[in-house]
Amino acid sequence: YDPDKFDNGMDGDTYYEVVERDIKQAIKLLKKKPPVIEEPVIEKITDFKELVKRLKFIRNNAELVVLDYETTGLKPTNPGHRIAANAITYESGGDVFNISYPISYKGWFSEKQQDRIKELTAEILKSDIPKVGHHIKFEEIWGDKILGTPTKNWIWCTMYCAHILDERPKHCSLKTQAFIYFQAPPYE
Repeated sequence: YDPDKFDNGMDGDTYYEVVERDIKQAIKLLKKKPPVIEEPVIEKITDFKELVKRLKFIRNNAELVVLDYETTGLKPTNPGHRIAANAITYESGGDVFNISYPISYKGWFSEKQQDRIKELTAEILKSDIPKVGHHIKFEEIWGDKILGTPTKNWIWCTMYCAHILDERPKHCSLKTQAFIYFQAPPYE
């Protein structure tokens, strides 16, 4: 293997020129202050009326939605498995908001209220709003089986992107990616 014959698609640049340029860029970055990452504000909504109001707002006004289910298992087809809670990050009017809420978390809502929450969450899934998730295949299966609808308009899977950036085992989890790129401390 001769690096000088490597076709890197860059007009006339050799492998060594690319490496030299990358190292110089890295040294420049070392002189910059690291970005300050603010702790995200996650609004936990457990009041039924407030939750219904917010889900309707998201359905009608969100420009982008990021979904993350917290489930009682890996497969929704197993008896008794449910979506215990959901987190939604959404953009509306140029601002970003984060909410989390129980769906079928024991002790929070009546069965009738849970059905209404599932219905409103499903309406968001069926909408044309662009959607993002981490391991969207998982979110898709759970939304289809538990909420009764496939998710429309997935545009990005952060786990697939993590595999492209670094395919080593154990480096593609959301927690690991959050730590690597945003120095987010471990969380439960």
